[in-house]
Amino acid sequence: MTIPKGLTKCKICGQFNGKVKEKDLNWDGYFAQADKESSDKYLTVSCLCEGILCPKCKRNKIPKPISNNYDEASNQVWHTPAFMGMAGCSECRA
Repeated sequence: MTIPKGLTKCKICGQFNGKVKEKDLNWDGYFAQADKESSDKYLTVSCLCEGILCPKCKRNKIPKPISNNYDEASNQVWHTPAFMGMAGCSECRA
C-alpha cells in the first residue's frame, strides 16, 4: 500500500506524523463518503512519540488525547477522544 503524501513514518515508534488530505484516505462505508473523497481538507496525524505517559503506570505512552493516528493497513485516520487519556495503556487496562 502506498502511504498518502504528507505522512512520514517515525523512526522511533514506527507510527506516522504529518498532514494528509481527506480525499487521499479510505472512507469506505462512511456516511459522508462522497464529501470526503472530494475534500481538500487536511487532517493532522501524530505518532506515539507525541503521546502522553499512561496516567496509571507512568511508564508506557498512549496516544495524545484529541489527536489523530494513521492506520497503514486500512489507509484510515482514527481519532483518539479526550476520555481515552484516562483509560490508561493496554497493560493497565488488562
